[in-house]
Amino acid sequence: MSASFFLNRPGDHPDETFSWDATSGAASWVIYFIADRVRDQEVAAFLRETPTLIFALAKFDDEQAADIVRIIREDMLPAAEAVSAAHPDNYLALFVRDLVEGTIRWSDGKDFWVRRAARQDGDAGE
Repeated sequence: MSASFFLNRPGDHPDETFSWDATSGAASWVIYFIADRVRDQEVAAFLRETPTLIFALAKFDDEQAADIVRIIREDMLPAAEAVSAAHPDNYLALFVRDLVEGTIRWSDGKDFWVRRAARQDGDAGE
């Protein structure tokens, strides 16, 4: 069985969507990884209670989406690589690397991500 992730924002043209397909096991790992790290506990609960066959970032507001994207971009690959290193027959890191690279390409230049980076730059200057 497989699962699909769609990274898009409300109003995006379908061509602006990054889609990622993975095994249901890899998708479950990704969902729970995000749920364990996301700041908004309502989002965490939603992720834990929602079937992992389809994930759409457009369901979340800009702040929630930025937090999810941050987790994927910054935290996920090292953790997946650790799992794969501990279990050589586990290919989780290969699936996750594809998700991380696609997320980086997709989110660069997106308004919600650019605004988040600008806020962080402003906070660092204080």
